[in-house]
Amino acid sequence: MKMFVKAELFESIIAPEAISSIREEVRQQIQRISHSGKLESGWAFADHRCVCFIVNADSPYEVMDLLGNTFVDHFRLETHPIVSLEELGKFFEEHQLVGSEVATADA
Repeated sequence: MKMFVKAELFESIIAPEAISSIREEVRQQIQRISHSGKLESGWAFADHRCVCFIVNADSPYEVMDLLGNTFVDHFRLETHPIVSLEELGKFFEEHQLVGSEVATADA
């Protein structure tokens, strides 16, 4: 299952030594995520202390495991299962609105 993951560093982390330590932990954890074979895409916001990933995970636990203590302990996390635009189009075709009810392609 493809998951969008947004990790935003807690605003309370401002001490230079804490930031330096977390930067190194994040660098190492991103390497682990990259080498897991589960990372499809990743980026960081240029104007905010936030990183985002798209991972292909088998379970919610696997997402948490990929993020590790570094992200779980120091970041506000947001996750969402995602579908491609092609899958969304297929869903719309199969679940067309008819009046106030949904008619499926199987009905």
